[in-house]
Amino acid sequence: ALRLFGIAVPVADATSVPELPPFLYSPLRVVEAASGDVTEGDEPFTVIFTADSEPRMRGNTVAEVEAYVSNLIAYKSSRVEYFDYAGGGTYRIDPALVILGGDISKDHTTTLSADMPIWQRLEDHGIAFLAGFGNHDWEQYDWYAINGDQWNRETTNFCRQSYWNASVVAAPHFGYREIGPSDSRGPVTFLAAFRGVQIVNFNSFLYQPSYHYDFTSPAGQECMAANADVGWE
Repeated sequence: ALRLFGIAVPVADATSVPELPPFLYSPLRVVEAASGDVTEGDEPFTVIFTADSEPRMRGNTVAEVEAYVSNLIAYKSSRVEYFDYAGGGTYRIDPALVILGGDISKDHTTTLSADMPIWQRLEDHGIAFLAGFGNHDWEQYDWYAINGDQWNRETTNFCRQSYWNASVVAAPHFGYREIGPSDSRGPVTFLAAFRGVQIVNFNSFLYQPSYHYDFTSPAGQECMAANADVGWE
């Protein structure tokens, strides 16, 4: 299940990758691109788009996804392959950015602690990583199980953290802006830029709308209580 992506880049000064706070709508972030960083005429670079990693689901294991990530990292060193581009030239595949288009993990189980370490190895090798979500990462407001709201927030935190990390790893060539939902819940949209290429991540499974969960209903009371049990407001 893929989202509609536009594509992106440039960054601000940053020396570490702090964790975002564990709530959804902390101040929305804006990381400005470095001034004058327009590189459309420079050498081509490699962006890899992937999706449906789904560790812990359909028989996929964390070890298998980690091996896939290792394979991507190998393109920067031991694995040498090329692609042709306009004008008759060839360019070595050398990943600068990996975009995960959704279905990050098993249904409604995406968390920073369980899933970010799998992909953070890209960042350790200087490869920026961005994430969007898919239908297995997001529960529609009219489908809600008790913990649906919680998992939507976990998924949003994961995606937001990936953009913040990229602003550090790819500095000064990556910048982005977060656009929040129009209600108390809903997807966060990202407008980014990377090396002169614009990236728009609508971050929505079938264009999920913003919503306000009715916590006054019996189901809402159960949901609110369940969220409170795990520290969610």
